Amino acid sequence: MVLLIILIIVSLIFLYLAVIIFLPILSIEPQTMEKKTKVRNVPSCRQDITITLDGTAISAWLYLPEDRSKPVPCVIMSHGFGGTKDFVLEKYALRFAESGYAAIAYDYRYFGESGGQPRQLFLGIKQQEDLKAVINYVRNRLRHLKTFSARY
Repeated sequence: MVLLIILIIVSLIFLYLAVIIFLPILSIEPQTMEKKTKVRNVPSCRQDITITLDGTAISAWLYLPEDRSKPVPCVIMSHGFGGTKDFVLEKYALRFAESGYAAIAYDYRYFGESGGQPRQLFLGIKQQEDLKAVINYVRNRLRHLKTFSARY
């Protein structure tokens, strides 16, 4: 008898989860999020860049070393999952720039300062596409300046 009750409860839980996942009943109107601008010191070696992918902007920061008399390697940096470029990555990018490397830190689409709706949408495939777009940006756009040599 107890086993039957447990089986019924577990079945109802799975049924409930299946309905919520596959037949969403509740819908919420899209809400616009205010982008809060933080007042902070911007390092002189940092440039704001925008990379467009499928009509959506990927926000990135490009850090260049002082000595650009010859091509320099470029380190592409991104957080796992939904982290943003302003969380810890700048410290590493500054160290790379001080050591003579270029660095790019970027926000995935749907996160941080990058575009895309709905916000906070995590899709691993999209994040791989974002990384490929940044790699292509470094290879194609920055190579013309003869300051980068990108390898991965």
